[in-house]
Amino acid sequence: MDRYRRVSSDMASALGVPAEGFHRVWAETGDSRMAGKYSDLGASLEAICRELGGSPDSSQVAEAVQLRIEFIRSAMTPRPDTIDTLARLRQSGYRIGLISDCGPGTALVWDE
Repeated sequence: MDRYRRVSSDMASALGVPAEGFHRVWAETGDSRMAGKYSDLGASLEAICRELGGSPDSSQVAEAVQLRIEFIRSAMTPRPDTIDTLARLRQSGYRIGLISDCGPGTALVWDE
């Protein structure tokens, strides 16, 4: 099982909903989550749970949010050569930009 799927399964477990259902609804709501339909990551998790017939309490939601944040943080760790590579590209005259489709959980990592 890949890391992404394992973290999603752990989130489902923390929320008390079936992993397969969670994976499905998480994928189905990806665009709306990225577009800001939910006020925050916790709200999107609660909505997913409601759709699956679950009703997690605040500590369960907090645990799932923390699992997602830890996953995002680890996924956003740049490779050791990233800064040097970007510097060399800029010195060579390339313009550098960033495009992102980050969801509400990513903003939590940047706020730390």
